[in-house]
Amino acid sequence: TASGDNWWLDVLSDDAHKGSEDGDQATLYDVEVYNWNTSNDYILGKWLALYAGVNRANAVIDLIGKVTEGDCSSQLAEARFLRGHFNFELQKIYGNPAYISEENYAAIEFNQPNPGPIWDKIEADLAYAKDNLPPTQADKGRPTSWTAQALLGKAQLHQGKWADALTNLKNVVTSGPYSLLPEYGNNFRVAGDNSPESLFS
Repeated sequence: TASGDNWWLDVLSDDAHKGSEDGDQATLYDVEVYNWNTSNDYILGKWLALYAGVNRANAVIDLIGKVTEGDCSSQLAEARFLRGHFNFELQKIYGNPAYISEENYAAIEFNQPNPGPIWDKIEADLAYAKDNLPPTQADKGRPTSWTAQALLGKAQLHQGKWADALTNLKNVVTSGPYSLLPEYGNNFRVAGDNSPESLFS
C-alpha cells in the first residue's frame, strides 16, 4: 500500500504531474486521470494511515484512563490533539467518516456507522488540547496549545464558523510565538523545518 502522506493530492488536483511515462505507476496515473476506486493504493493508503493514527491515539487515551497515579494530563492532551488531527484529515478528505472512540477501541468495535460529519468530535478534541497543552514544548514535533488553537480555527473555517475561526486564528497570529521567515522559499527546505513560521511539523 502507498504511504499515508498527502503529496498525491497534488496529482489529483492537477497541481503536479506524476512524472515519467503514463505506463508506469499505474495506480498514481489512475489518480491523475480520475479513474480510481477505494482500492487504489493511494486512496486506501491514506485512509489506513489515518485510522491507524486514530487507533494509536485511542490506545493512549484508553491506557491513560486506567492509570491510577501520576499526572498524565499533558499526554492525554497530546493524544486528543492527534486524534483530532487524524479525524480532521478523515473528515476533510473522505467526508463523514465513521468515528472510532476510545470506548470502541477498548471493546474492539471498529465497525461503526458514519451518520454524518464528525466536526463536533474534532472540535471537542482540539478544544481540550488547546486548554490542556503547554504553550511551548522542549521536544520538536510535539503540539502546543497554540498548535491546537490554530487547528481548531482551521476546523471551524471548514464549517463556515467564521466568527469562532477568526477569534482563534487571530489570537494565534497576534499572541502566538510565530513570525514569517525572511526567505519564503525556506518553508520548503530543511532550513524551514520547525521554524517560527511552522505551526506543527
